[in-house]
Amino acid sequence: MAERTGMSQFKLNRRFQQIYGLNVGQWIIKQRVDRAQRLLRETDLPIAEIALEAGYSDQSSFTRQFRQATNLTPKKFRMIAV
Repeated sequence: MAERTGMSQFKLNRRFQQIYGLNVGQWIIKQRVDRAQRLLRETDLPIAEIALEAGYSDQSSFTRQFRQATNLTPKKFRMIAV
């Protein structure tokens, strides 16, 4: 992202922090979790497939990060969101 914008990583992180209140890494995680939440609410796709659709390489890392962000497992989130 920094290369595409012509900024250094430091400057890009600083701008992100100013605009979104998050650094680039945190923003990316938020985007992935938001997408996963949408897919969990709106589809019947298996959780492993949602993990891939949201940009994770495997279900376990997705579940770990999702729980860290929402305090729920993807399965519990789906049960509550429906």
